[in-house]
Amino acid sequence: MYYPISCTRCGCSRTNLPQNTQSWEPVHCRDCGEFLGTVDQWEEWLTINYAVKMLNMSRALLLRMARERTACGRAST
Repeated sequence: MYYPISCTRCGCSRTNLPQNTQSWEPVHCRDCGEFLGTVDQWEEWLTINYAVKMLNMSRALLLRMARERTACGRAST
């Protein structure tokens, strides 16, 4: 799996992970060898949090309702 990283030491964006990895295996920078975390931590970081997803969906609904209300107000005048 591809992990979008940015090494804090050298700025590199490549890792040294093979295709089949276990969740406890470390993720290291390919250039300098800096430890960046484990596979499990990176997969958790990359997945969408359910609460944040619902918050974004409710915000989008509120914005759409506000636009519709504004459009209806302009059409009637």
